[in-house]
Amino acid sequence: MPSNKPISIAILSFALFIAARGFAADGTNDIPFHQDKPPGPALSAGEAMAKMQLPPGFKIECVAHEPEVINPTSFTFDDRGRIWVTESFEYPRADAGPGQDRVKILESTKHDGNFDKITIFKEGLNIPCGIAIGNGGVYITNSPDILFLKDSSGSGHADSQQVILSGFGRADRHELPNSLTWGPDGWLYGMNGVFNDAHVSFDGKNYDFSCAVWRYHPTLKKFELFAQGTSNPWGLDYNRQGDWFVSCCVIDHLFHITQSGYYQRQGGPYPPQTHWLPSITTERHQMAAYAGLCVYDADNFPAEYRGSLLMGNLHGSALNRDTLTRKGATYVQHNAEDFAQANDAWFIPVSQKIGPDGCLYVLDWYDRYHCYQDANRDPKGVDRERGRIYRISYGDPPHYGAFDLQKSSTDELIKLLDHPNVWWRRTAQRILNEKFQPAMIPQLQQLALNTGDQNNGHMHALWLLVSQRAIDPQSHARLMESADAPTRNWAVRAIGEMGDVTDPIYAKLTALAADPSPDVRVQVAIAAGRLTKRDPWPLLQAMLHNPANADDPLIPSIIYSNLKPLLALRGSQISDLLDNDAVAQKNFDQSVVKWVHDAVSALLRTPQQTVAALGKHLDELANNPRRNIAADLEETIDGFANAAVAPAERAKYFDEAIRAKIVALVKKTGTARVPATTIALWWSDPAAIEEARRIIADKSQKAVTRAALLRGLAEKKDTGDIPAFAAFIEDATAPVLLRQQAVDALGAMDDAGAAAVLIEAYPNLTPLDLRPMTIDALVRTKSGASAVLDALKAKQIPVSQVNENQARAIANLNDPSLSDRLTHEWGSIRAERDPARAQLVEQYKKMITSHAAGDPAAGMKVFAARCAQCHTIYGKGGTVGPDLTGVGRDNLDLLLSNVLDPNLVVGKPYFQWIIRQKDGTVANGLLVEESERRVVLKDGSQQIIIPRDQIDRMKETTLSMMPEGLEKTMSEQEFVDLVAFLLTKQAPKP
Repeated sequence: MPSNKPISIAILSFALFIAARGFAADGTNDIPFHQDKPPGPALSAGEAMAKMQLPPGFKIECVAHEPEVINPTSFTFDDRGRIWVTESFEYPRADAGPGQDRVKILESTKHDGNFDKITIFKEGLNIPCGIAIGNGGVYITNSPDILFLKDSSGSGHADSQQVILSGFGRADRHELPNSLTWGPDGWLYGMNGVFNDAHVSFDGKNYDFSCAVWRYHPTLKKFELFAQGTSNPWGLDYNRQGDWFVSCCVIDHLFHITQSGYYQRQGGPYPPQTHWLPSITTERHQMAAYAGLCVYDADNFPAEYRGSLLMGNLHGSALNRDTLTRKGATYVQHNAEDFAQANDAWFIPVSQKIGPDGCLYVLDWYDRYHCYQDANRDPKGVDRERGRIYRISYGDPPHYGAFDLQKSSTDELIKLLDHPNVWWRRTAQRILNEKFQPAMIPQLQQLALNTGDQNNGHMHALWLLVSQRAIDPQSHARLMESADAPTRNWAVRAIGEMGDVTDPIYAKLTALAADPSPDVRVQVAIAAGRLTKRDPWPLLQAMLHNPANADDPLIPSIIYSNLKPLLALRGSQISDLLDNDAVAQKNFDQSVVKWVHDAVSALLRTPQQTVAALGKHLDELANNPRRNIAADLEETIDGFANAAVAPAERAKYFDEAIRAKIVALVKKTGTARVPATTIALWWSDPAAIEEARRIIADKSQKAVTRAALLRGLAEKKDTGDIPAFAAFIEDATAPVLLRQQAVDALGAMDDAGAAAVLIEAYPNLTPLDLRPMTIDALVRTKSGASAVLDALKAKQIPVSQVNENQARAIANLNDPSLSDRLTHEWGSIRAERDPARAQLVEQYKKMITSHAAGDPAAGMKVFAARCAQCHTIYGKGGTVGPDLTGVGRDNLDLLLSNVLDPNLVVGKPYFQWIIRQKDGTVANGLLVEESERRVVLKDGSQQIIIPRDQIDRMKETTLSMMPEGLEKTMSEQEFVDLVAFLLTKQAPKP
């Protein structure tokens, strides 16, 4: 089942405190998670269809329902038009092993749309979530395994079983491997969710991943990750050009997936030096929880539907429709009118497929529970008696008759490649792929070049040739010269699939780096990364020499993704080549060039090499005064941070000659002054200190510039800067960014005087969210923690304003004296969540329902002050927690539970990590990167880079980064306004 781990203001999955919801023993008055009222009794299939709303001219009928279909999770059509469906009675069972789940074959013996013959093909499964027919059998996801089942005797029952892949997780049964789909290239594709770690070992390689699109080649016996990222992907399909799209639960619902791309994750750490790609979502539907995806390409629906994306909306009890427009090498999504509205909360459309008749078939799990929270709380309450398959048609088309494509001739199957219904095209292509003979090649090559066909037959012919690696050099050259961009695109993809080509074809490939189509150019970068016998660098360099690539929303990231694997062995060489490539620098200075330099610094380059490169650039400055030395200095700063060189260790790498040249830049005007000052602070140069203090005090300077130098001064931990930092904290007119930096700077000093300044300022801090930030800053060091405990004793700070996370930080300083004082002044740290929070939810619910209506516009300002440091909504905010825009925020109970009880349910990617360093300080945050050289945490708007060799201890907690007690930082009216804002469907106008 798709995971409805929606994300909340609490940086975790939306959760509901059950006791606060008033569940009745018999379930009749339940208000399940993510619903605003009891869903009512289950309807019969006929009653359910009577309530459904469809566009004019459309018709719905039920082709199978309970008891023939119960708890369906995935389905497909076979070569005879029969429906194969997986059923799960075991859901939401956690442990692996044999179970009661099964695969059924449904057949319409009278060909009247009533699937009246039921055959149980396989029993003993455990939450199967994906199914695909092929190679004389059926592929099934049955985590931790992907199975291949066959019926060798023709009995209709599986008599052999093979595990083709293993190692998928079961931590979250809504994010299991799913959506098995044959790709245009002959690979079998599937997906996996963000909260479900997989550890697949195959052909001597280990693949550790969570959210990803993966693929398996049954003939070549290969497994690989096609792309990574997103959330809980549960809908997978491709368009006429062969571009993949994924629908997701929770965060932005639609992604265009390109091979080798890494996409925004809902949560959890990215690999080191990852530059992720965003979704293509620009508009959102009723609620966020999507399942299934179908790119409609058939002749039953009106022409305007061809190419539309249809997907299930679980919480909206609807089928949504999206349309696409091009944007460079990628796409942009737009909402169309909803395709279907069930008006029945039990309707859960988990999968949608085009049938042999061109109609849309919809698999309905049909249950009052949409979400894992209810299923985990009340597994016996999961409905295990119902399930439906609907057929939605336009007009009154006939039901399809008897056929068996396995008995069709090669010529008949090739003719079907140009059928107006994509189901016939794809099925014919798959069977031809399985029965492929070299004698087919001439006919397929001729068809592949016939780009004037009506129904995309030329692409299916080309895909067959790509699948079989059966393109000869002469035909390949003609394909690469085609006037049709999708044909050229796949001619390039073929090179990536083959891994090598002849010299003439390689020369044409290099020339296509300047192709007018961005679709073709992006595939050149991907093909470069898949070459097995040639150096990919010349191809990628050719891509960097095309300025059109730099402006594309997709291409720079794909170039970098295919350069990154080279950096471990050739990073310094490639970095030097980029340093001497003026064209690449001009085009990609703030994207690929910078990313490569950052990665080399973080993954490979030593501090000595970083300084040597800077020295070379400083020498060049004498002969080339137009050189962008500011960028070189910024790169040096980033290099030391990426290499996790502790601030106290940086100065020793700079000799007197380089220091003198940097200090000379400090004394000049221009863009190099600020980064030069930052570096010169590393050896406490008097001129740099004076300049930094002058700039941060200058209100005419940009806040980001002042903040950068404030951080530079803070790293020195010089008590002489205490007055300057204190001035920012006390200045209510100063930018909040600077005040936050000043708070952090004083807290990091581990100095009693600096801590005293923060304690003294604490009662008068505004905005109020500076107060918890101040406590956060103090509890990282022993001096600061001691000052906090003194303030608690003296009642300068109320005990209620030190939250659980902050108390744990003090305990993790591992000082017995501080721990004893903590217990005496604050109390014991709970091992479990606070049950009193449930009462608080009810208390605030009564307050809000009896209060005058809140002002969403005012609440937007409260969100900006209290929540935007960690969360984005309507395009603005931080990235510690996921974007809340697409999350269902339509229920008061849910919002209050998340805002007031953030530790109720925490997804693993949002577990807080606590790191104690060897100098005794403590850092905490979300783990965003971990490598041999460094660990990176994210705390609010800042990243904390910690050298691996400076870590004394790392500990993962089950706590949310969002502390309890947010309500204490705002007035009653502010809280009411915040809730009003969070309940909006679109950003309110000021």
